Amino acid sequence: MNPAPQRQRPYWTALVLPLALYLLVFLVIPFANIIVLSFYTYSPTRIWTPELTTANYVDLLDASFLTVLLRTLRLGLFCTVICVLFGYRSPIFSRVPGDGWRSSASSSSSCR
Repeated sequence: MNPAPQRQRPYWTALVLPLALYLLVFLVIPFANIIVLSFYTYSPTRIWTPELTTANYVDLLDASFLTVLLRTLRLGLFCTVICVLFGYRSPIFSRVPGDGWRSSASSSSSCR
């Protein structure tokens, strides 16, 4: 009777674990905290009150909030498009003319 062979864990799990813990502590937990706190009732004297409400999300449907939200999203989209256009075009125009479509590694190592 041979004992069952032990299954070894891949080596990359030891490399991923610190990053996963870091992301959990500094990204996932704060986002979850913000989402939970968004359902609490607003109080000017306390950080939070444990009374659950959806009034914060109902206020988003107000015309003034909706106007500001749509303006913000439009500005974000505009900035994204501008950054993509400049970010995509600048490497094309910065290459050395006459090199053709050689890789950046071969063109950066040649001296001209």
